[in-house]
Amino acid sequence: MKINLMMRMGLLMMFVFLSCKKDAGIKDSEPIVKDSPVKVVDGVLRFSNDQAFVQTMLAVNAMSPEERTDWEKKMGFTSLRSIYHQFNQELDKMEAVQDKDGFFAVKNKYNKVAVWNNAGTSYEINCRGILEAGIVNADGLVQINDQVLQYSRDQVTTSTVSGGSADARKSSGGNVIWTREKKDLLARDQSALIAYGGHGVVNQLRMGEGGILSGGPMEDGPEAKAYAQVKIYNFLLNGQNRGFCTVYFRAEHRNWLGIMRQVTCFGGGIRGEHYVTLNNQGNQILFASGTWGGEWGTKGPNWRQTFESNHEVVLIVSAELKNNPVTIGYIPPYLNNQFANADFKIIEDGSSNNFWTRYVPFGQLETPLAMRIYSIGTPPNAKYHSFTLEFK
Repeated sequence: MKINLMMRMGLLMMFVFLSCKKDAGIKDSEPIVKDSPVKVVDGVLRFSNDQAFVQTMLAVNAMSPEERTDWEKKMGFTSLRSIYHQFNQELDKMEAVQDKDGFFAVKNKYNKVAVWNNAGTSYEINCRGILEAGIVNADGLVQINDQVLQYSRDQVTTSTVSGGSADARKSSGGNVIWTREKKDLLARDQSALIAYGGHGVVNQLRMGEGGILSGGPMEDGPEAKAYAQVKIYNFLLNGQNRGFCTVYFRAEHRNWLGIMRQVTCFGGGIRGEHYVTLNNQGNQILFASGTWGGEWGTKGPNWRQTFESNHEVVLIVSAELKNNPVTIGYIPPYLNNQFANADFKIIEDGSSNNFWTRYVPFGQLETPLAMRIYSIGTPPNAKYHSFTLEFK
């Protein structure tokens, strides 16, 4: 009897110990604190200020797919980027068995997250870019303080929140703060080489972009194409410029239905010369990342993203942003400064109108800026391709 009592007491104590340990583990891993600068309200990320918005957007972009999935789960949030990824995975399954009806059923199911061309032979994510798609929801919504922004492929609108209900947070019109100037970005012309940035406005993000450069694979095989685009982001925070330049890239293979599908790809690096124009400093060469025939450079943690269908990599950053990273408690420490390993930065004079006006990725002496991309097709046509895109 005494032994049974002792056994029961022991089991009870073990149960209490394990329960407490489990509760403690949950509390320790909980990333959201009461005064967190970002919350999720009715499925929308709500940031307390522009600084938290920009830093989180950059940090989420620097995460691996697995890290983003884990972060969204802990936040209780689902991004447009994740839904777009799910859309492509479901199309991959239809590709594997060549199910035509199933393929178009998936297309119709996700008609809000993908924008197709008029012929129905290619598509893009319904957002300004993959960088922004990581922090907006399925409707393209994100909130900064009392402003609701709604992103789509061709424009960004903003409206003021007048109430706390879910309906009040859904943008219905508002002011257009960015619009895509060229609807057909696949046209190959001089605009593919230049990204223009807007004037820096205190605590507001201004965006500019060049046209999309495209090129075919270096080897024979099924039809495929790679794309790259340069972008400028201007952010004036308390009088300090925090601008940066990125390159967006992806690859497509034509499937058995004649549709160009975005496929898994990864960047093999860049080389060549980069020129930047600042409002107060004129046109200047920023850096040269190797010579023609030399090494391909992959600088900064953004390059560690490997097997995804869309990438946006930060190439150039202001010294202010690199040297003074914002610390956000709910972001892993190693992601708080996404530019710690980046070699390329611009030291600016700190004046309020010292914004990034132009980024021209071209070279001289026959050493153009070039980018290498590798792609992997989906079954049953799992072809590998390599591309070299030259901005010249």
